[in-house]
Amino acid sequence: MPQATVTSSDNWRELPATGDPYRNVDETQLDALQSIVQDAIVDELGMTVKRPGLKLFVDLGTSSSIDGLYWWNAKLMLIVVSAGRVWKITDAAGTKTELTGSTALKTGVRVTFATDGTTLIMANGGAMVTTTGSSLVTMADVDAPTTVSHVAYLDGYVLANKTGTATFYFSAINDMLTWGAADFASANATPGRS
Repeated sequence: MPQATVTSSDNWRELPATGDPYRNVDETQLDALQSIVQDAIVDELGMTVKRPGLKLFVDLGTSSSIDGLYWWNAKLMLIVVSAGRVWKITDAAGTKTELTGSTALKTGVRVTFATDGTTLIMANGGAMVTTTGSSLVTMADVDAPTTVSHVAYLDGYVLANKTGTATFYFSAINDMLTWGAADFASANATPGRS
């Protein structure tokens, strides 16, 4: 088996170049390439441990962390949010395009995503932001909640919480951009009672 040697301040250690990087994962859970090629370290117990890849894929130029990543399967693009800005990545080479328009996404706050396949909604504590892949738009419906940290798509509806409350709102069926003033529900303080 190929070996690589690394040194610390006081000793040399042999690192296996191949081998199982997962301690408790059945081999059938790994794809064929992942089980052969790995980027790993040997920990204090002598176990080979997989670590994240260190190769830079794309530099967004924000010098900030990634606040959200979403693979939009219907559009075959990766949506990346960093520092309140949004990019779409459209190929394996990392071709990126910044989506402009709305500036409602917060910096340094995790983004959640919901889609019906055509439109993507993003939220991270403020107003919801939508895109079809070309520009960003702040949710325009006056009945839509304006302090939303989480969104989800369920059976034709978008569900959105109102931050700091036990209330969630839902869109019109099969219309993510239309919201009704009476379309909300709240968690009951006593489960099982109305």
